[in-house]
Amino acid sequence: MIEERTEPMVTHQTLAAWRAGLAKIRGDERQRAVALSLETGRLLETVGQALAQGGAALSSDDIAQIEALTSVEAGYR
Repeated sequence: MIEERTEPMVTHQTLAAWRAGLAKIRGDERQRAVALSLETGRLLETVGQALAQGGAALSSDDIAQIEALTSVEAGYR
């Protein structure tokens, strides 16, 4: 029997707050003329895709990283 593991769905409000926070981090990186973090870019893209799809299950690792970067805790549906 195959056990299906489903991640909880993050609320739209959380995704929007994360996207804004990650976009600010990217903007700050550009202003300081430092190398843009590949991980921040990947997370920003992941959150953007989840928003575009009307929500998506994100991995717990990604959620933990995003929470640490943005200081916004996840809200779940």
